Amino acid sequence: MKKERKAFILARVREIANSEHIDGAMRKDLQEFCSELGIEYRVGNCDNCARDTAVQIYAILRTKSGTDRVCVLKNERYHYVWSAKGKAHIYPETLTDEYARELLAKGIVKDDFFAVLPPTEEEEAETARKKAEEEEVARKAYEAEQVRLNEEALKVEWVETPKDDNTAEMVG
Repeated sequence: MKKERKAFILARVREIANSEHIDGAMRKDLQEFCSELGIEYRVGNCDNCARDTAVQIYAILRTKSGTDRVCVLKNERYHYVWSAKGKAHIYPETLTDEYARELLAKGIVKDDFFAVLPPTEEEEAETARKKAEEEEVARKAYEAEQVRLNEEALKVEWVETPKDDNTAEMVG
């Protein structure tokens, strides 16, 4: 997805999510965005459902990569949970480890709500530290190989080859 398109969609879904009333054009845009992103569009006349869809699209576009998520729901359908602000939707596509930890910490859901529990902040920090160490080792190995190749290149002896055309040189 091009950067301009992504920026347009983010601005439009932000506008829709903050709208008091969601009209037909907004619903049509949401349906188009869902189709473009490959997510299910929930047809309905409820403004709250349309707002939830806008938030879902926004969250999908704002997350860096879905593959980084560890925490998953027990089934692939969306869930409702009761929070301090009322009923909220949890979608598998937008569930982040941070949000899952927050739900668990507040007691809104229990461990058995998830098929895989999110890593703790300490575990995430340890994983990030290990990844940084691996990248540093790889960088040092690359630099060492570059130094070796440069040294090898300096050892090559340049030899001039005789001219093949047998013509006499002009002396002037």
